[in-house]
Amino acid sequence: MLRIVATTPGEAEAEIACARLADVGIRSFHKRNSGDDVPHYGPRGARDIYVDERDAQRARDLLRRTDEFSEQELAELATSAPGEVEGDEVEGEPPAD
Repeated sequence: MLRIVATTPGEAEAEIACARLADVGIRSFHKRNSGDDVPHYGPRGARDIYVDERDAQRARDLLRRTDEFSEQELAELATSAPGEVEGDEVEGEPPAD
């Protein structure tokens, strides 16, 4: 059974959290939080981090100890991102009034 072990404010932080878990052998994935499940948010919006229940406590402990993301981690993730979002606009969507 899967358990949510953390919620991040956006996709970049979720990717970093999953990478940190993978570094210690914990398989994980992230999914947009149901409260933020609005496609036009793009990479913005809360993400839940899921792991197998056997790894849940260890994952929570690891993420609690490393809940700050370094500028280097964010920069590396940004350079590997497939596209960019500028301002509040998402490609293909009209700007919000």
